[in-house]
Amino acid sequence: MKFEALNPEEKITRVLQQYGEHDAYILLDGARFEDIYSFLYKNYDHPAYIALYEGTYFESTMEGGPFLVQLQGQDDKLLSWYTENGDDAKKGLLLVSQLNLQDLADHFHEFLKARRPNNEIVLFRFYDPDILHALAPLHDKIANLLKPLLHVFWKKDAPLCQLP
Repeated sequence: MKFEALNPEEKITRVLQQYGEHDAYILLDGARFEDIYSFLYKNYDHPAYIALYEGTYFESTMEGGPFLVQLQGQDDKLLSWYTENGDDAKKGLLLVSQLNLQDLADHFHEFLKARRPNNEIVLFRFYDPDILHALAPLHDKIANLLKPLLHVFWKKDAPLCQLP
């Protein structure tokens, strides 16, 4: 697995042109926001999103969980925020998938928890860019998680990182 230092705007624009804008999402880590709902509604009148903890055991901590947001084209305010803001963009992952919003959220629901060797169930924070960065070299071990994704982008330090 190699990591490339990329020009974020050019690379993301090229990928979105290749696959279609309707297939782009940002998976935000709600724990990295002071108020995730204010952030979403500041960028959209009617955001298309799913809070992944909704309807799960973790629902009581929903605001600190992952939010899957469907982007609304290349002029999308959230896409601009992601490509133009260094540290702030470390609050989420940019995804390209041919699944619709609900199907992609359903897929991610399967991965919200993990079992440790002692059988303890813990949160699996795959939506945290730092954790995904640590897992990226184990691409084959997280293949089921990544299966419906054509591209995954995240920011780590200065460069934009990408799978596959």
